[in-house]
Amino acid sequence: MPQLGGNTTRASSGMNAAATEVQRKHHIKDTVASFYHDTFVGGGEQNNPELLKYFTENGADAIDWLMKHGIVLDDLTITGGMSTMRTHRPSSMAPIGGYLVTELLKLADKLSCQSLRKCTWTGY
Repeated sequence: MPQLGGNTTRASSGMNAAATEVQRKHHIKDTVASFYHDTFVGGGEQNNPELLKYFTENGADAIDWLMKHGIVLDDLTITGGMSTMRTHRPSSMAPIGGYLVTELLKLADKLSCQSLRKCTWTGY
């Protein structure tokens, strides 16, 4: 049976972002440059630099957007390859994937967003 969320529902650690308000509240000093470096090295220096730059520069905005919509990732941990605590997760310790998908689906329902299922990608 098709379900929204795909393999995101299986994610368990958290959502990485640097220089966030959550980090500041936890007294964690972090920079986008450090996040970029850690992720670049962790990717065997094979990452798409332009995509990685976008990802690392916009992570804090994503955390803020979620918070603004009541999807709170107020706890931090450190995961493989990271030099500091930048993995954001809910303080309930709920697995991040299921938590995000559930809360985003609730928000989509509240906003009467249309969802598409059983779609075939024909791009590129």
